[in-house]
Amino acid sequence: MPNIMRGCIPKDETFGQRNPAKFFRRSMLALVTGDTGFIGTNLKWWLTDAGISVKCFSRGNGFDVLNRDQLRHEAQGCGLVYHLAAYANPAESVLKPGYAIEVNVKGTVNV
Repeated sequence: MPNIMRGCIPKDETFGQRNPAKFFRRSMLALVTGDTGFIGTNLKWWLTDAGISVKCFSRGNGFDVLNRDQLRHEAQGCGLVYHLAAYANPAESVLKPGYAIEVNVKGTVNV
């Protein structure tokens, strides 16, 4: 389990281990933006293993964080949203700084 999640999830009384599915029982649907990246891929596997259904939102699936209508539609019914989408290519960010800022800042505001 990722270290960041350890403090958030209460221990299960029966086994003394952390049980994310029990903690998130009211929010069993999560939206993950940027699910094709390293962290997003591992997060969606972890959530799925914990019994949480995952909706994926990435450019590879035809979605764009700059499109608020798509985000609003996909986020309906989700109790959890993990925003990991970013324009992360340093070489291209130098060549297209305006686009990198738009995706990373405006995309985060949209989410």
